[in-house]
Amino acid sequence: MVVVRFSHTKAVTESQFKHLADALHKQYRKEKLDSAKSIITLIAKAGVISASFVAPGMSYALRLFKDEEWGDDWKVFNKPFLNRTLKRLSDQKIIDIVEENGKIIIKLTDKGRNKVIRYSLDDLKISAPSHWDKRWRLVVFDIPKSERHLASVFRSYLKSWGFYKYQNSVYLHAYPCEREVEILVNFVGVQSYAKVMLVEKIDEDKPFRDYFGI
Repeated sequence: MVVVRFSHTKAVTESQFKHLADALHKQYRKEKLDSAKSIITLIAKAGVISASFVAPGMSYALRLFKDEEWGDDWKVFNKPFLNRTLKRLSDQKIIDIVEENGKIIIKLTDKGRNKVIRYSLDDLKISAPSHWDKRWRLVVFDIPKSERHLASVFRSYLKSWGFYKYQNSVYLHAYPCEREVEILVNFVGVQSYAKVMLVEKIDEDKPFRDYFGI
């Protein structure tokens, strides 16, 4: 897993953030992951969660999760675990839980959004489509030596996502990943130094085909 210590949340657009949250939710659901990560991701996927009060004097979580409008995704969680986790996430300033106009509102803070982005980038799996479109994705970057820590982080993510190292600053993938790379570029903050190119043909591509099994 790659560890990154940046805070470029605002560089990731709302559309990109929703794409990450949706993809992460599908992955966690497939893996039947029942954890704080899943809870944070569900809140990210919803954007803002709103539920009516059930009874005064109850904890936020119990009031929230007695409300049918929350849907089936939340039924996998044990209620005491959910209570403890929501309280901890609130204490850690990852989520905000507030009362507004007779409803309880939960939303991610900037710190929480940053966590979702990091989860997504760390856990990302670039899936093979049913049919290869016979195009290569080349990520080319020229990051100044003064920013070598950024280059190291950027390169580490590409390696963890299964890219083939073509050259030291050129990495190759066979499957669609342009949007994910664009998000990574924005998050790490190397917009001026990195490009993604679609290439129809590369001479002597057998090593690449063997690597990706195509």
